[in-house]
Amino acid sequence: MAFRMERSERCLCKKLYRIHPKKIFEWKLYSPSASCKAYEIVVTTNAGRKMCLHPDSKLWKVIIKGERGPI
Repeated sequence: MAFRMERSERCLCKKLYRIHPKKIFEWKLYSPSASCKAYEIVVTTNAGRKMCLHPDSKLWKVIIKGERGPI
């Protein structure tokens, strides 16, 4: 007997935030993968808190454009 396993996306970002650039210590871009079909940007704030950038934020667009190069 075979069981069918449901596949669900396992993205890192559950909540999305808009963060002022001056509050960001570092950031990391996660490209789409088999487990998550979305680009995700996780930032570490100056206070050490990890947060996910909202894809509609200006900073998110600047980071993505910089990673992909000029269009």
